[in-house]
Amino acid sequence: MGTTLEQISQFLDSQELRHKVLEERILTGFGTQKYIDEDGDYHLKMVVSLEEEGEFFKVYSPGCYRYAGEEHRLAILQTLLMVSWRSKMVQFEYDELDGEIRAVIEYPLEDSSLTERQLMRSVIALVQIIDHYHPVISLALAEGNIDFSLVEGEDDEEFLEILKGVSEQTSEKVKETTVEAPQEEEQKDAKEEKESDDDFDDEFI
Repeated sequence: MGTTLEQISQFLDSQELRHKVLEERILTGFGTQKYIDEDGDYHLKMVVSLEEEGEFFKVYSPGCYRYAGEEHRLAILQTLLMVSWRSKMVQFEYDELDGEIRAVIEYPLEDSSLTERQLMRSVIALVQIIDHYHPVISLALAEGNIDFSLVEGEDDEEFLEILKGVSEQTSEKVKETTVEAPQEEEQKDAKEEKESDDDFDDEFI
């Protein structure tokens, strides 16, 4: 059965989330409170895509971090693994060639269709987890130190409770975020996903 990008776009419309549908993926973005992108903006880029004829779902933030050096690499990779351990769904991918780090949530749909609730849980979890752990990841990138005390304590307990009930709070949490939508004309899709993601900014305001 699988799912189509058109169905996902309808779910996003239902949640009043601005986005742009390209040939093989959907582009969108969310405002953040802690996370700062490479341009200095409080904004997390996001791509939603389908593989295997709509039977495999993937949502990710391309280039959410970047580190091409050697000095802090071990601390950075350890930190990312520890974030994955502490949270649900979110994993990280690392390209050793250019230092790109992606945050990703992916899972098989097989003979089922993606539901709006599944989509929104994935989208919100990706934004909230990156935003919450940004101080820890930033420290590892800048200094090579690992310090989860920056986010642990009462606030961390509240955050974990939010994640447990995120599927029940989908609409409310989405309405609290600012979404920036792509407005420019679509460029030709690159042959490979990696190249197309490098042009992500060109699709946005």
